[in-house]
Amino acid sequence: MSTHLLAATDVRIHYHSTGGAYKVVDGVDITVNRNEIFGLAGESGCGKSTLVEGIMRLIRPPGKIVSGHAMFYPQQPPQSMTLHGSNNNGAAGIDLFQVSEPDLRYLRWRYISYVPQGSMNSLNPVMRIGDQMIDVTRQHSELSKREAYERVIDVLRIVGLSERVVRSYPHELSGGMKQRVIIAMAVTLNPQLIVADEPTTALDVNVQRAVLETIAEIKQRTGATIIFVSHDMAVHAELVDRLAIMYAGEVVEVGTVYEIFETPKHPYSQRLIGSIPQLGGQRTRLESITGIAPSPIAWPQGCRFHPRCPHAMDICKQVAPPAFEISPGHRAACHLYSEAQPIQLHEAAAR
Repeated sequence: MSTHLLAATDVRIHYHSTGGAYKVVDGVDITVNRNEIFGLAGESGCGKSTLVEGIMRLIRPPGKIVSGHAMFYPQQPPQSMTLHGSNNNGAAGIDLFQVSEPDLRYLRWRYISYVPQGSMNSLNPVMRIGDQMIDVTRQHSELSKREAYERVIDVLRIVGLSERVVRSYPHELSGGMKQRVIIAMAVTLNPQLIVADEPTTALDVNVQRAVLETIAEIKQRTGATIIFVSHDMAVHAELVDRLAIMYAGEVVEVGTVYEIFETPKHPYSQRLIGSIPQLGGQRTRLESITGIAPSPIAWPQGCRFHPRCPHAMDICKQVAPPAFEISPGHRAACHLYSEAQPIQLHEAAAR
């Protein structure tokens, strides 16, 4: 069986306007392995949230998925569902960009669930927590109301909440408790893939830690694979197994969390790591990234980071760099590594 659970290749998501197309996600390739927490990082506007919304097929006009594939390789795919090929190991795959709406609805919650950005504001303010969770559970499964209730109690305990929460309204819970309710709702039917989009945004540091511990506990207890989106590099260092750095609609570097933080290769990754305050040790000046991120309606020619890069060369202004294999599984799209082995990402993502 393939170690890949998800392989997204050449994903392009554009938002059309009177001024032209905003190419928010513009040729992204990522692979997510089974039983890992895969991080997506980058500054605001780089396209990370749009990418996961596209994978979940939540993009609505004026946004459009222009091209690409999002191959999902579940264990025991539904027999009634149309398959869209297999990978090199023979695992049957479902292209989330091609699957019909009824089939997509079947996959959601059973196989793939979503923790949205600002998720603690996603709860219905006039419904009790238990009613909302039971409603979702029964809509996406064949469980009876009693079975759904018992399942809800179980998952609330997994995220550290008591049974009394089922009788509470959202306004009676703290921000951290509401966030954990949404996470509990996402794992109710034991999905194989959980997409968490900025789940710690707007929470204080103590609540953030509780939420991160909850996510790590869920991975350990259920074996679910998690895509974790955040602009906070310190949070990624605490939680994820592998990390992809996005800039201007592209992935510029991907590797294990240790490779990214100990030996970052792309100048953008280096600046992101250098901007994190250090506790203890020698006092050093924090690095900053000069300039501003480019507009997705007019990306710079060549390397999109070259106007802000301290190592920019003439070739960077003319030619977009391919991804270079620095070490097995660690690659960076930067001309500084032109002596390394260039790879075709669209092919590598499918391996």
